[in-house]
Amino acid sequence: MVRRDRTGLPPRQPGRLPRPGGTRHRAGRDAIRTLVRHLVDEYGHHRFTIDPAAANTAAIRAYAKVGFRPVGIMRRYERGADGRWHDALLMDLLAEELAD
Repeated sequence: MVRRDRTGLPPRQPGRLPRPGGTRHRAGRDAIRTLVRHLVDEYGHHRFTIDPAAANTAAIRAYAKVGFRPVGIMRRYERGADGRWHDALLMDLLAEELAD
C-alpha cells in the first residue's frame, strides 16, 4: 500500500523537483527553469534529477525544453492507484545545460 499525504498524493522525496502536472502552458516550464536557476545561483546546486511517469509525455516534453535529458527507464518504479506497477523515466540536468 502506498502512503498518501493530506492531498491524497504519495509523499515526495527530498531534493526532487515538483512535477509540472501535465500543464501545457509555458508557465510550467518557466516555473521549473526559475526554480532550477534559483537553486544554482543561491545554493550552488550543480545537478538535478526528475522522474516523470514514462507515459507522461507532456511532463517529459516540458522538462526537455528546460534542458533535462533522458537517462533511462526505471522499470516498475511506482505503483499506480490501479495497483499495477508503472515505469518512470529518469532525467537529469547539469547546471550549465539549463536552457534560457
